[in-house]
Amino acid sequence: MSKISTMLGVTSLAEAKEIIKYKLSPMHELQDHEFNIIINLCETHNINPAHGMLYLRRNEHNHIFPTLTIDGWFKLVNDKDDCNGYIFHESDVLVDIPQSGGVSTKAFEYIGCQIFRKGRDHAPVVKEYVLECINQFNAAWYSHTNRLLRHAAFIQCARMTYNLSGIYNETEELSSELSLSIVKEVTDESFEVLNTSDDSLEMFDDDITAHVDELNASDETLVKHNGNVIFDDIAEPSIDSKAVDVNTSEVNPEVIIPEDIVKQRIDSYLISSIAKGTLESCVIYLKSVTDEQDHGYIERESKDLVA
Repeated sequence: MSKISTMLGVTSLAEAKEIIKYKLSPMHELQDHEFNIIINLCETHNINPAHGMLYLRRNEHNHIFPTLTIDGWFKLVNDKDDCNGYIFHESDVLVDIPQSGGVSTKAFEYIGCQIFRKGRDHAPVVKEYVLECINQFNAAWYSHTNRLLRHAAFIQCARMTYNLSGIYNETEELSSELSLSIVKEVTDESFEVLNTSDDSLEMFDDDITAHVDELNASDETLVKHNGNVIFDDIAEPSIDSKAVDVNTSEVNPEVIIPEDIVKQRIDSYLISSIAKGTLESCVIYLKSVTDEQDHGYIERESKDLVA
């Protein structure tokens, strides 16, 4: 009997695959090679796919990316025989994280993590910096900044300490192919890729911010790190009267309206891309950095803006 079958408490591989499909991919059929990827990962790292620590994400090419929740990452490390504990290091410097309405909250400039292994004399401190990690399209990064930064530090430290690959975390981009497609398709300066070889695809906001100023004429707060604009706090842009009012009862109930601070940024990017003629590429980018529940809103607003 296979290890995955024992883990799931069934007697055959076929039954194990049924459970995996039900828990991880109820809406999509899994191919044999995809089952093999999932089973190999679960058996290698002793992760039970029925316990909610693992789920699948798919990119625009429908490729699967096994993704661990933070509970899964903690289990993976704690299960290592040579794990001798871990500690976190918080910076003495606090930085402002802009919120909607012109207010801001404080967050650590960085959080570092050390994972100790038995038999090793040294454990590197892996630091994650808030201005490099924060996702301006994820409201949780504004409400629980330090917690998510601590999670990011732990995950990256686990990868370095145990040389982990083939497992993704919840904030990672899904494919470097997306980076390459945007580089080829977008020649406009408003979408300049900072690092196409990295898993995280970022864009300079300078041109976007400047153009939103023309459209919206609102005050903004720019957060800068080493001279580069990381993200901006832009007042909600005015939408053409033909666009749907998200506060009315006529809104499609299947479309989930993002948190205000995320919605403002999505709207600003879409409006700027209309004027730049890069709407299609902007939609691809926004879907790559936002939660899946926000994709319906992005699609609806992009269609309304060109109607």
